[in-house]
Amino acid sequence: MANSLGVRVVGIRFLCSACHRLLCKQNLAPAFVRADWWTRCINTSPPVHGTPINEFLQQQSSKNEKAKKVSKFAALAQGVVNAGGGSTDPNSNKALADFLVRCQKEGIAKSMILNSISKKAFDKEVVFLLTGANNTAKIIGCKTSNQKQALTNITSVLKKSTFRGTLRDPSQITNYFERKGVVIVPQPFENGHYLTEEEGTVLALDVEAEDVLKCEEGLKFLCEDKSWRQMEKSLKNKNIPIIYSNADYVPKELTSIEGDDLDSYELFRKMLDRKVTAMERMADFYDLGSNFE
Repeated sequence: MANSLGVRVVGIRFLCSACHRLLCKQNLAPAFVRADWWTRCINTSPPVHGTPINEFLQQQSSKNEKAKKVSKFAALAQGVVNAGGGSTDPNSNKALADFLVRCQKEGIAKSMILNSISKKAFDKEVVFLLTGANNTAKIIGCKTSNQKQALTNITSVLKKSTFRGTLRDPSQITNYFERKGVVIVPQPFENGHYLTEEEGTVLALDVEAEDVLKCEEGLKFLCEDKSWRQMEKSLKNKNIPIIYSNADYVPKELTSIEGDDLDSYELFRKMLDRKVTAMERMADFYDLGSNFE
């Protein structure tokens, strides 16, 4: 009987100990669960692995205050980065290096600030307009943490390559391209045959497209850049599968590039890819549109 009672007491203590740890871990412990409550009700000290609720709440409050402090200094650091041309490298941005010293004096690790500003800066998209022979134009995009470094690298590769290209101000993109909603679908097959040009035009009118063009994948429907989702929905309602849909840069006029110019452009692209691969904290460059085939 004594042994049975002892087992029950130990079991109750174990169960209370487990509940205490769980409540503290999930931040659900009620206010009356205190260390002295354990002494009065269980006649024992708080569990070895448990944390008294007062101490637990103090720890949580301290963590929250530190998180707010880091967030505040990260926002200030982002302002320093923007003022320094977007560079997140303390070696090339003295103002940022000085600010990081200040952060360390405030008890904030340098790595926490750098990680925070790198994630924010890396989301920025830089757009380059490259023009070449025969009035060709290519839009190249890059998500980068350092806009100046991205420009330096694409300029360096352009000079070293044999491609006769010129970097233009992005504001000139509208001279070569316009923003359009683009939805590409496979060539619809109805009534035992693929759609004729006339039937494709009728379908384009039904889905409120401005134009429909034949492409390698099938048919390309064009509309206003903000209306492509509605056009995509209209095509889906007709049980037509979608290959691609988005707002893109569409060339105003198509031209061609061939021979040595085409070879030198491909070489430029490969050199640029190799350059970016060797760089740290920068995304790959990618095509946003071209007016040549």
